[in-house]
Amino acid sequence: MEVLKKYSLLIFFSLIISACSQNGNPNPKEILSENPQADIFQFNGIVYINASDVDWIMEQELKKGELIGEIKNVSSSIFKDGTASVLPVGTKLYNTNNLNGDIIIAEYKDKLIPYLGLYEG
Repeated sequence: MEVLKKYSLLIFFSLIISACSQNGNPNPKEILSENPQADIFQFNGIVYINASDVDWIMEQELKKGELIGEIKNVSSSIFKDGTASVLPVGTKLYNTNNLNGDIIIAEYKDKLIPYLGLYEG
């Protein structure tokens, strides 16, 4: 009986997590399954994607703000905060003058790269 309860709870939590993934913000696995070469990282639970080829972002006068973190891992499958698919370990992450926080700047080899947060809705 105890095994049945544990199994039922496991199924319940799996369904909840699956539903959140389908109705919430995109996750790295979904993005990389659609585009294995996507240049993304996860920070504070949000996935950010390289936006250096997005015209409206490049037209903004983004300025590097305070240091907010750095890339700690590189992976194509297992993601947690500080994990990137392309950016190398040690890449610094900065906030910007973008007031709503949707854009983070990554600094790699003296190059500033804008990344856009992917939010549902």
